[in-house]
Amino acid sequence: MTYHPANRYLVFGLLVFLLLLGLILFKNATNILVTVSKPFWLVGDYWGEKIYTLSSIFVSKTRLLLENKKLRETVAALEAKLVNYELLAEDLTTLREDYGRNREAEQPIIARVLSNVWQNPYDIILVDVGWGNRLKDFAVGDLVRAHDTILLGRVAAVDKFSSKIQLFSTPGTEIPVTIGREAVPALAVGRGGGNFNITLPRSLDIAIGDPVTVPSFGVEVILGIVGAVDKDSSNSLQTLYLRLPFNLSNLKYVAIHPS
Repeated sequence: MTYHPANRYLVFGLLVFLLLLGLILFKNATNILVTVSKPFWLVGDYWGEKIYTLSSIFVSKTRLLLENKKLRETVAALEAKLVNYELLAEDLTTLREDYGRNREAEQPIIARVLSNVWQNPYDIILVDVGWGNRLKDFAVGDLVRAHDTILLGRVAAVDKFSSKIQLFSTPGTEIPVTIGREAVPALAVGRGGGNFNITLPRSLDIAIGDPVTVPSFGVEVILGIVGAVDKDSSNSLQTLYLRLPFNLSNLKYVAIHPS
């Protein structure tokens, strides 16, 4: 078959036309695709920003919670240290006030109370000084005081790291005393728990709050104060009820005075 030159030009023109038409259609299709997909891109960008913002807030909140927890732990630790410091300062102040200005040349042995009379039978106080950790020698029978001037009792037993103090208020224990400014002589009898009884003639004028002292140990020390007076009109005697001028449950330290 023989092709006419005009046919060749026709075929070539047709190909060029189809190519141009394809380009036009492709460009329009691209524009249409861009136009159709643009809302989806915008929505994707919007939610992407939201998700990023939310994740940033979550991460920031988590970090803040962790930092908050660390700060609370730090504050709690500092508060615990502060409480310990305050307790030590209070103990030091108590010791300075009670024993720092002792008028005697011989300084006492300061012992911490481990358990008081409410935790031990027979008016016994347990302290933390024994023959294994003493600063100086002391022995059974040595006098024991509280707050420098209040007579408590005597050392009853000495172990390696602790000692037992027998209070003068042990039931039945008798100790000579004087009462008030007039120094009325009397005999105090222990009733337990830091309490004593004294029996005197009813004619003697004794007031509640009068101090009861023990002058027979070289220096004048206080055994207690008059807490109540029982006067029976049918009896020629009166009964005085003595108590310590402090709460035994709050006693933290005692002073052992070696003989």
